Amino acid sequence: MSMKLMAAVALAAALAACSHITTTGPMGSAGSQSPYVKAELAIDGYKNEPGCRGPSYLAATAALSDLSDEVAGATAPFDPGATNLRMKHYVAAFDLGDTAKAKHCLDEAESIYRGMLDQYPDMAYEHLHERSKAGLADVRQMRAQSVTGQ
Repeated sequence: MSMKLMAAVALAAALAACSHITTTGPMGSAGSQSPYVKAELAIDGYKNEPGCRGPSYLAATAALSDLSDEVAGATAPFDPGATNLRMKHYVAAFDLGDTAKAKHCLDEAESIYRGMLDQYPDMAYEHLHERSKAGLADVRQMRAQSVTGQ
């Protein structure tokens, strides 16, 4: 198995393990008050909400913004708490991007995937770059298919 494939498998396992994190955040926020939980609850609502930019989408992006601010404010980037916070941000952002993509809300999905590339430009986050680029490739393919009527 190649190193990239092993890294991708490890990331997928870590993301799956974090898919329902509800622990206390670094700012003392706990349970349903944490930005991660707010984002995931809003994303669950977004899945069944008509349209692309309804209240659940806006709530999810607001919670992601709060989570992003917490990531940026982490004083020790390699501290386990900061790592956990970044992992929650990855999970929620890709969950929202994938949900938007599944709903054919392609502008929203593209914005989220590009946002991840912008927020984590360092090559230490190559696994995120690959995941974001895969999402963007899906969006491009879906747009091309809608143009050709497939």
